[in-house]
Amino acid sequence: MPTIAIRRLSGIVLAAAAFGAIPASLAAQPRTAYPEKRGLKLTDFPRLVKLADNVYGYEEIRNPGMTTVSMIVIGKNGVLIADGQGSAAATQTMLDHVRTLTPLPVKWYVVGSDHGDHTGGNAVLPRDITYVVSRTSREQLLRDSAAAAAPARGGAGGRGGAPRTVIVPPVAMTGDEQTIDVGGETVRIMFIGRAHTGGDLVTYLPREKILFMSEVYLNRVFPAMRSAYPSEWVAAVDKALAMDVNRYIPGHGFIEEPAASREELVTYRKALVDVIAEVKRLHGLGLTADAAAKQANWGEYKDWMLADQQGPIAVRKVYEEIEGKLPAAATAPGATTPDVTGKWTMSVQSEAGSGTPTVTFRQAGDSLTGHYSSSALGEHDFTGSITDGRITFTVNAEVGGQQFAMYFSGTLDAPDAMSGSIDFGGYGSGTFTARRQKP
Repeated sequence: MPTIAIRRLSGIVLAAAAFGAIPASLAAQPRTAYPEKRGLKLTDFPRLVKLADNVYGYEEIRNPGMTTVSMIVIGKNGVLIADGQGSAAATQTMLDHVRTLTPLPVKWYVVGSDHGDHTGGNAVLPRDITYVVSRTSREQLLRDSAAAAAPARGGAGGRGGAPRTVIVPPVAMTGDEQTIDVGGETVRIMFIGRAHTGGDLVTYLPREKILFMSEVYLNRVFPAMRSAYPSEWVAAVDKALAMDVNRYIPGHGFIEEPAASREELVTYRKALVDVIAEVKRLHGLGLTADAAAKQANWGEYKDWMLADQQGPIAVRKVYEEIEGKLPAAATAPGATTPDVTGKWTMSVQSEAGSGTPTVTFRQAGDSLTGHYSSSALGEHDFTGSITDGRITFTVNAEVGGQQFAMYFSGTLDAPDAMSGSIDFGGYGSGTFTARRQKP
């Protein structure tokens, strides 16, 4: 069947019928993190990108020519900023840009990432600002502050330079979500799982269906895993893709138009999966991490920004995960995770029709692996997770040489019954119910 360009799922027969090909790219501009390849000059930055009325992205350039992205939300009561910049001068420049948009004060700041390239300029934020930060990120900032104050470790007097100021928010979130009313605009700040760091937060605007992902999403930047949780990072992206979002905003790389933003997030997820798979292959050969880093074949990702620098780091981090050396995730006292182990019969409804695939779950704590089987799509293994009772998993399928992903998100309605929604890679949606088969 010839490749066809389509926008709606009706152009692809999914779930229970034959399939068309994956559509051509919805955006013509180059997909890259390199500004010069997009026809941009360094002097074009910093720049504001309007996302919706009173909502802006802010792209600043830092060495080696990579953007660091913030989001600005203007309400009737003040301004919220999600993620800052890497120095006092860069953050002050951002605040100056905010003043060109509104005279209202900056009242809220979301620590999407605790890394210095996002928090290094926080000392110039208003003293009375309200911080939203995960417990894990606040603990990291406490450690960073102590290190910055220790001369022997390169802090205030270690190299004779000016001291590095690390701002530590006074309190952390008490759960995985916090809602702020900025005045006519509801902002939801969420922890959707460990990813680039152990405490990543995303910022969601339900009315505009915009999700600022901070460093959970690095658009066309090689997966940076210095403090990452590789497989959990994939699960966090799956949760984002399962949300009701029209536009995904990265923490690095460029802000894309809505349709392209989903395409690129799917591409980034594939990069994470492929990098992890390549490292697992090398680990299976019995290679040391150093030897594996020299032999790694990154395929198309070798041309992504920071590949030479971040490739060896990714190898070491995935090795740590394989060998069980990463810290375990914290569990809330008294929290229980539902058990979905077993074979489930699904009933899927979509614009393309209906189907009755079977899904077999294997569960270890809140992590899922399993197998998807259907007459239309064949046999496919998958990974997923359970967080706060929500079951998410992704099935990557192939028809006629074309690959696509289905993102499932659901909850248990009873011990042996679940229901939820399906996102077909941004080209449509569906619903499902499922019942667990008796042994």
